[in-house]
Amino acid sequence: MIFAPNFPPAEWSAASERPASDLEWEKAARLSLLLQIARHALGDVPLVITSWLRKTDAGSAHGTGDGVDFRPPRTLSQRDIFDRVTTAFRDSGVQWGELIFYPFSDWHVHVTLYPVGGFRQVLLADAAEEKYQAPNAVLVAAISTAPAPFPPSQAAGAAAVVLGVGLVAVVTLVAVA
Repeated sequence: MIFAPNFPPAEWSAASERPASDLEWEKAARLSLLLQIARHALGDVPLVITSWLRKTDAGSAHGTGDGVDFRPPRTLSQRDIFDRVTTAFRDSGVQWGELIFYPFSDWHVHVTLYPVGGFRQVLLADAAEEKYQAPNAVLVAAISTAPAPFPPSQAAGAAAVVLGVGLVAVVTLVAVA
């Protein structure tokens, strides 16, 4: 198995609720190539894998190892993330299943492998993450074009860093968060 250089197996393990099978590790290697496409489309910025294997989602992409969630840095606008990643995937020539963007909640993106019988679809989740829709002009226009502030939990962490190790660490934290 060959993993994209920016998404080593340790990151996949850290984002999982259970150990992976050999087949799931093969899927993670393929997903890492999709994450590399997203990373490059966003300017080679760090992406954080937030969820891969889940215990409770047996029939979902997270239960089978076919899907992964990642979060881009908040230095980009959600609209930039949506436009760049969608274009990169559509233009890549690589097989993928679906991209789901969560622009009205925590900004994460979900990507899946190309399933048997295949489809390629882009969806947007609503603020409650209960409904998914194909992008339309009105919905896309509602996506923010401004970078988001840190959520309260990250802002508190940044303040602790200022008190503990100084301003240089805060600049680093902001750059990679």
